[in-house]
Amino acid sequence: MMANEYSNRTLKQNLIDGLSKKEFVISKFLTVVLFSFVSTLFVFIVSLILGLIFSDYNEIGIIFSDMEYLLAYFINLVGFFSFCLFIGILVKRSAFALGFLLIWSIIEGIIYGFLKWEMFREY
Repeated sequence: MMANEYSNRTLKQNLIDGLSKKEFVISKFLTVVLFSFVSTLFVFIVSLILGLIFSDYNEIGIIFSDMEYLLAYFINLVGFFSFCLFIGILVKRSAFALGFLLIWSIIEGIIYGFLKWEMFREY
């Protein structure tokens, strides 16, 4: 989303038309929040429908228990999409930004696995 603004030169055009950089970044962040909200709403609706179809429980208290996972999912999406927005601003090319995100994910997985191994080895 952000890397295409540089390659298509729409960022410069928006700045020429009077949009400040702060307003531009805020509009991109609001788009991130909107995408996260729509995805969270979709997961909620699909989970509710599938839960009502395949579950034996019909009580409202049981159906709407553990709703904090949806909030955690929303916060996770906002954080991930914001990180992707940051990478798009930093790298300015969409293919390189995706490559950097892939490398970051691999390095993060290696570090996470190493830390889990160290914790496992202590016990």
